[in-house]
Amino acid sequence: MVVLFLSSVSVLLPHKILRISFSISSLSLSPSNPSILKIFYDGRMDFSALYHTYHIDLEPVLDLQLVDIRSRFARGDHGVASHERRLLRCFSYKQIRKNKDRFKNIHVLQSLGGCLEEHGCKSTSPKKHVDHETWLTRPLSSEYLEYAAHDVEIIHALYTHFIEAGYIQHPFLSQSKRYISIWNDAPPEQGNIYRSHPLLPLEIIDFIPTNTTITCQGCSRNLSSSSFPPQIQTQPRPRNQTRFINPPSTLTPSTRPSECFVCLAVPQWHQTSQIRKEQREREKAKKEKEKEKKKGEEKRKNEEEARRRY
Repeated sequence: MVVLFLSSVSVLLPHKILRISFSISSLSLSPSNPSILKIFYDGRMDFSALYHTYHIDLEPVLDLQLVDIRSRFARGDHGVASHERRLLRCFSYKQIRKNKDRFKNIHVLQSLGGCLEEHGCKSTSPKKHVDHETWLTRPLSSEYLEYAAHDVEIIHALYTHFIEAGYIQHPFLSQSKRYISIWNDAPPEQGNIYRSHPLLPLEIIDFIPTNTTITCQGCSRNLSSSSFPPQIQTQPRPRNQTRFINPPSTLTPSTRPSECFVCLAVPQWHQTSQIRKEQREREKAKKEKEKEKKKGEEKRKNEEEARRRY
Protein backbone atom coordinates (compact mmCIF):
# COMPACT_ATOMS: atom_id res chain seq x y z
CA MET A 1 0.00 0.00 0.00
CA VAL A 2 1.21 3.50 -0.86
CA VAL A 3 1.64 5.78 2.16
CA LEU A 4 0.86 9.50 2.07
CA PHE A 5 1.98 11.70 4.98
CA LEU A 6 -0.17 14.79 5.53
CA SER A 7 0.12 17.75 7.87
CA SER A 8 -1.19 21.32 8.17
CA VAL A 9 -3.76 20.69 5.41
CA SER A 10 -6.24 23.04 7.09
CA VAL A 11 -3.66 25.83 6.92
CA LEU A 12 -2.20 25.09 3.50
CA LEU A 13 -5.53 24.41 1.78
CA PRO A 14 -6.04 28.05 0.71
CA HIS A 15 -2.49 28.05 -0.65
CA LYS A 16 -2.49 27.91 -4.45
CA ILE A 17 -0.23 24.86 -4.88
CA LEU A 18 -2.15 22.63 -2.48
CA ARG A 19 -5.54 23.86 -3.71
CA ILE A 20 -4.68 22.85 -7.28
CA SER A 21 -3.47 19.42 -6.16
CA PHE A 22 -6.66 18.63 -4.27
CA SER A 23 -8.92 19.88 -7.04
CA ILE A 24 -7.55 17.35 -9.55
CA SER A 25 -9.64 14.23 -8.97
CA SER A 26 -7.50 12.12 -11.30
CA LEU A 27 -4.34 12.79 -9.29
CA SER A 28 -2.82 9.41 -8.38
CA LEU A 29 -1.86 10.64 -4.91
CA SER A 30 -5.25 12.19 -4.18
CA PRO A 31 -6.23 11.95 -0.48
CA SER A 32 -9.50 10.31 -1.57
CA ASN A 33 -7.68 7.38 -3.19
CA PRO A 34 -8.67 4.27 -1.12
CA SER A 35 -5.46 2.43 -2.01
CA ILE A 36 -3.34 5.05 -0.23
CA LEU A 37 -2.86 5.03 3.53
CA LYS A 38 -3.10 8.61 4.78
CA ILE A 39 -1.04 9.24 7.90
CA PHE A 40 -1.65 12.19 10.23
CA TYR A 41 -0.78 13.37 13.67
CA ASP A 42 -4.08 14.70 15.02
CA GLY A 43 -5.78 14.87 11.64
CA ARG A 44 -9.12 16.17 12.91
CA MET A 45 -8.71 19.70 11.58
CA ASP A 46 -7.18 18.42 8.34
CA PHE A 47 -10.10 16.05 7.75
CA SER A 48 -12.58 18.81 8.56
CA ALA A 49 -10.95 21.17 6.06
CA LEU A 50 -10.92 18.60 3.24
CA TYR A 51 -14.36 17.21 4.02
CA HIS A 52 -16.23 20.49 4.39
CA THR A 53 -14.33 22.38 1.67
CA TYR A 54 -13.91 19.77 -1.06
CA HIS A 55 -16.19 16.94 0.17
CA ILE A 56 -13.18 14.61 0.30
CA ASP A 57 -13.59 11.65 2.63
CA LEU A 58 -10.32 10.18 3.86
CA GLU A 59 -9.98 6.41 4.12
CA PRO A 60 -7.94 4.47 5.08
CA VAL A 61 -6.25 6.70 7.64
CA LEU A 62 -3.81 6.27 10.50
CA ASP A 63 -3.51 8.90 13.20
CA LEU A 64 -0.24 8.60 15.09
CA GLN A 65 -1.59 10.58 18.04
CA LEU A 66 -3.68 7.53 18.92
CA VAL A 67 -0.66 5.27 18.50
CA ASP A 68 1.22 7.48 20.95
CA ILE A 69 -1.52 7.02 23.57
CA ARG A 70 -1.60 3.24 23.08
CA SER A 71 2.19 3.08 23.23
CA ARG A 72 2.02 4.26 26.83
CA PHE A 73 0.54 0.89 27.74
CA ALA A 74 3.06 -1.03 25.63
CA ARG A 75 5.93 0.88 27.27
CA GLY A 76 4.55 0.36 30.77
CA ASP A 77 4.09 4.11 31.14
CA HIS A 78 0.42 3.98 32.10
CA GLY A 79 0.52 3.63 35.87
CA VAL A 80 -1.24 5.92 38.32
CA ALA A 81 1.82 8.16 38.74
CA SER A 82 2.38 8.52 34.98
CA HIS A 83 -1.30 9.14 34.33
CA GLU A 84 -1.44 11.79 37.04
CA ARG A 85 1.73 13.43 35.73
CA ARG A 86 0.11 13.88 32.32
CA LEU A 87 -3.15 15.13 33.82
CA LEU A 88 -1.21 17.81 35.71
CA ARG A 89 -0.43 19.43 32.36
CA CYS A 90 -4.10 20.40 32.13
CA PHE A 91 -5.49 20.27 35.66
CA SER A 92 -4.54 21.25 39.16
CA TYR A 93 -3.57 18.64 41.71
CA LYS A 94 -6.71 19.49 43.69
CA GLN A 95 -8.98 18.96 40.68
CA ILE A 96 -7.44 15.55 39.97
CA ARG A 97 -7.70 14.35 43.55
CA LYS A 98 -11.25 15.59 43.94
CA ASN A 99 -12.42 13.84 40.75
CA LYS A 100 -10.14 10.81 40.85
CA ASP A 101 -12.73 8.32 39.56
CA ARG A 102 -13.83 10.60 36.73
CA PHE A 103 -10.27 11.19 35.54
CA LYS A 104 -9.13 7.58 35.38
CA ASN A 105 -10.24 7.09 31.75
CA ILE A 106 -9.31 10.58 30.54
CA HIS A 107 -6.16 10.72 28.41
CA VAL A 108 -4.21 13.90 27.76
CA LEU A 109 -3.21 14.32 24.11
CA GLN A 110 0.39 15.12 23.32
CA SER A 111 1.69 17.61 20.80
CA LEU A 112 3.71 16.46 17.79
CA GLY A 113 6.89 17.99 19.17
CA GLY A 114 6.29 16.50 22.61
CA CYS A 115 5.69 13.07 21.11
CA LEU A 116 8.91 13.28 19.10
CA GLU A 117 10.83 14.18 22.24
CA GLU A 118 9.21 11.56 24.48
CA HIS A 119 9.94 8.73 22.05
CA GLY A 120 13.50 9.92 21.54
CA CYS A 121 13.36 10.00 17.74
CA LYS A 122 16.75 11.24 16.56
CA SER A 123 16.22 10.73 12.83
CA THR A 124 14.98 14.30 12.39
CA SER A 125 15.58 17.67 14.00
CA PRO A 126 13.34 18.93 16.85
CA LYS A 127 10.03 20.52 15.93
CA LYS A 128 10.31 24.15 14.92
CA HIS A 129 8.17 26.96 16.31
CA VAL A 130 6.38 29.77 14.51
CA ASP A 131 3.85 32.42 15.43
CA HIS A 132 0.52 30.66 14.88
CA GLU A 133 -1.36 33.95 15.12
CA THR A 134 -0.25 34.75 11.56
CA TRP A 135 -1.04 31.33 10.02
CA LEU A 136 -3.89 32.75 7.96
CA THR A 137 -1.80 35.51 6.41
CA ARG A 138 -1.54 35.07 2.64
CA PRO A 139 0.64 34.43 0.82
CA LEU A 140 2.41 32.09 3.22
CA SER A 141 6.06 32.89 3.74
CA SER A 142 8.78 30.35 3.00
CA GLU A 143 9.30 30.02 6.76
CA TYR A 144 5.76 28.68 7.23
CA LEU A 145 5.96 26.38 4.22
CA GLU A 146 9.21 24.94 5.58
CA TYR A 147 7.55 24.56 8.98
CA ALA A 148 4.69 22.52 7.46
CA ALA A 149 7.14 20.43 5.43
CA HIS A 150 9.17 19.70 8.56
CA ASP A 151 6.00 18.49 10.31
CA VAL A 152 5.59 15.91 7.54
CA GLU A 153 9.20 14.86 8.11
CA ILE A 154 8.50 14.43 11.83
CA ILE A 155 5.37 12.37 11.14
CA HIS A 156 7.41 10.11 8.85
CA ALA A 157 10.06 9.69 11.57
CA LEU A 158 7.43 8.82 14.19
CA TYR A 159 5.71 6.38 11.84
CA THR A 160 9.02 4.60 11.21
CA HIS A 161 9.75 4.50 14.93
CA PHE A 162 6.29 3.15 15.81
CA ILE A 163 6.57 0.45 13.13
CA GLU A 164 9.97 -0.66 14.42
CA ALA A 165 8.72 -0.66 18.02
CA GLY A 166 5.66 -2.74 17.08
CA TYR A 167 3.15 -0.17 18.33
CA ILE A 168 0.99 -0.02 15.20
CA GLN A 169 -1.79 -2.59 15.04
CA HIS A 170 -4.70 -3.19 12.67
CA PRO A 171 -7.50 -1.69 14.86
CA PHE A 172 -5.83 1.71 14.61
CA LEU A 173 -7.32 2.23 11.13
CA SER A 174 -10.92 2.10 12.35
CA GLN A 175 -10.02 4.04 15.49
CA SER A 176 -8.25 6.69 13.42
CA LYS A 177 -11.26 7.05 11.15
CA ARG A 178 -13.51 7.66 14.15
CA TYR A 179 -11.02 10.15 15.52
CA ILE A 180 -10.27 12.36 12.52
CA SER A 181 -13.91 12.42 11.34
CA ILE A 182 -15.23 13.53 14.72
CA TRP A 183 -16.14 16.95 13.24
CA ASN A 184 -17.84 15.63 10.11
CA ASP A 185 -21.12 17.23 11.21
CA ALA A 186 -19.67 20.75 11.20
CA PRO A 187 -16.28 22.48 11.48
CA PRO A 188 -15.32 23.40 15.05
CA GLU A 189 -16.37 26.91 16.00
CA GLN A 190 -13.92 29.28 17.60
CA GLY A 191 -14.54 29.53 21.32
CA ASN A 192 -16.28 26.15 21.61
CA ILE A 193 -14.17 24.57 24.35
CA TYR A 194 -15.96 21.23 24.02
CA ARG A 195 -14.55 20.78 20.52
CA SER A 196 -11.14 22.27 21.10
CA HIS A 197 -9.31 20.83 24.08
CA PRO A 198 -6.24 18.64 24.78
CA LEU A 199 -8.19 15.56 25.92
CA LEU A 200 -8.88 12.40 23.93
CA PRO A 201 -12.61 12.15 23.16
CA LEU A 202 -14.27 9.09 24.62
CA GLU A 203 -15.01 5.89 22.69
CA ILE A 204 -12.37 6.51 20.05
CA ILE A 205 -9.95 3.77 21.08
CA ASP A 206 -12.27 1.81 23.37
CA PHE A 207 -15.36 1.89 21.19
CA ILE A 208 -18.46 0.37 22.76
CA PRO A 209 -21.09 -0.76 20.21
CA THR A 210 -24.57 -0.34 21.63
CA ASN A 211 -28.13 0.15 20.42
CA THR A 212 -28.84 2.71 23.13
CA THR A 213 -26.86 5.93 23.26
CA ILE A 214 -27.01 9.21 25.13
CA THR A 215 -26.32 12.55 23.47
CA CYS A 216 -23.69 14.50 25.36
CA GLN A 217 -24.75 18.12 25.85
CA GLY A 218 -21.13 19.22 25.65
CA CYS A 219 -19.58 17.61 22.57
CA SER A 220 -22.96 16.63 21.01
CA ARG A 221 -21.73 13.07 20.41
CA ASN A 222 -23.90 10.00 20.87
CA LEU A 223 -22.13 7.83 23.43
CA SER A 224 -22.85 4.73 25.45
CA SER A 225 -24.04 5.07 29.03
CA SER A 226 -20.61 3.99 30.33
CA SER A 227 -19.19 7.32 29.14
CA PHE A 228 -21.39 9.15 31.63
CA PRO A 229 -21.08 9.06 35.41
CA PRO A 230 -24.12 7.63 37.19
CA GLN A 231 -26.13 10.09 39.21
CA ILE A 232 -27.21 8.55 42.49
CA GLN A 233 -30.72 9.62 43.38
CA THR A 234 -32.57 9.21 46.66
CA GLN A 235 -36.04 7.76 46.34
CA PRO A 236 -38.96 9.26 48.32
CA ARG A 237 -39.75 7.13 51.37
CA PRO A 238 -41.79 7.21 54.55
CA ARG A 239 -39.90 8.27 57.65
CA ASN A 240 -40.01 4.80 59.20
CA GLN A 241 -38.41 3.13 56.15
CA THR A 242 -34.72 2.76 55.48
CA ARG A 243 -33.13 4.96 52.85
CA PHE A 244 -33.00 3.40 49.37
CA ILE A 245 -30.55 4.45 46.69
CA ASN A 246 -30.67 3.20 43.12
CA PRO A 247 -27.47 1.35 42.23
CA PRO A 248 -25.73 2.70 39.09
CA SER A 249 -26.67 -0.38 37.05
CA THR A 250 -30.39 0.37 37.39
CA LEU A 251 -30.21 4.04 36.50
CA THR A 252 -31.91 5.11 33.30
CA PRO A 253 -30.26 7.56 30.88
CA SER A 254 -32.58 10.32 32.08
CA THR A 255 -31.10 10.14 35.58
CA ARG A 256 -27.51 10.50 34.38
CA PRO A 257 -25.56 13.75 33.98
CA SER A 258 -26.00 15.29 30.55
CA GLU A 259 -22.25 15.53 29.85
CA CYS A 260 -19.72 12.75 29.33
CA PHE A 261 -16.64 12.32 31.52
CA VAL A 262 -14.45 14.36 29.16
CA CYS A 263 -16.91 17.23 28.80
CA LEU A 264 -17.32 17.37 32.57
CA ALA A 265 -13.55 17.85 32.79
CA VAL A 266 -13.27 20.40 29.97
CA PRO A 267 -14.49 23.44 31.99
CA GLN A 268 -11.97 22.55 34.71
CA TRP A 269 -9.20 22.39 32.11
CA HIS A 270 -10.33 25.72 30.67
CA GLN A 271 -10.39 27.33 34.11
CA THR A 272 -6.92 26.00 34.93
CA SER A 273 -5.50 27.08 31.57
CA GLN A 274 -6.91 30.59 32.05
CA ILE A 275 -5.43 30.83 35.55
CA ARG A 276 -2.05 29.63 34.32
CA LYS A 277 -2.20 32.03 31.38
CA GLU A 278 -2.89 34.94 33.72
CA GLN A 279 -0.03 33.81 35.95
CA ARG A 280 2.34 33.73 32.98
CA GLU A 281 1.20 37.18 31.89
CA ARG A 282 1.74 38.56 35.41
CA GLU A 283 5.18 36.98 35.58
CA LYS A 284 6.03 38.38 32.16
CA ALA A 285 4.82 41.85 33.16
CA LYS A 286 6.80 41.62 36.39
CA LYS A 287 9.98 40.66 34.54
CA GLU A 288 9.48 43.48 32.03
CA LYS A 289 8.93 45.92 34.88
CA GLU A 290 12.09 44.72 36.62
CA LYS A 291 13.95 44.96 33.34
CA GLU A 292 12.77 48.54 32.82
CA LYS A 293 13.68 49.40 36.41
CA LYS A 294 17.15 47.94 36.00
CA LYS A 295 17.54 49.77 32.71
CA GLY A 296 16.53 53.04 34.39
CA GLU A 297 18.95 52.48 37.25
CA GLU A 298 21.79 51.81 34.82
CA LYS A 299 20.88 54.95 32.89
CA ARG A 300 20.93 57.08 36.06
CA LYS A 301 24.21 55.50 37.10
CA ASN A 302 25.77 56.30 33.74
CA GLU A 303 24.48 59.88 33.91
CA GLU A 304 25.96 60.33 37.41
CA GLU A 305 29.31 58.98 36.25
CA ALA A 306 29.24 61.32 33.27
CA ARG A 307 28.54 64.32 35.54
CA ARG A 308 31.41 63.37 37.85
CA ARG A 309 33.79 63.20 34.92
CA TYR A 310 32.89 66.61 33.62
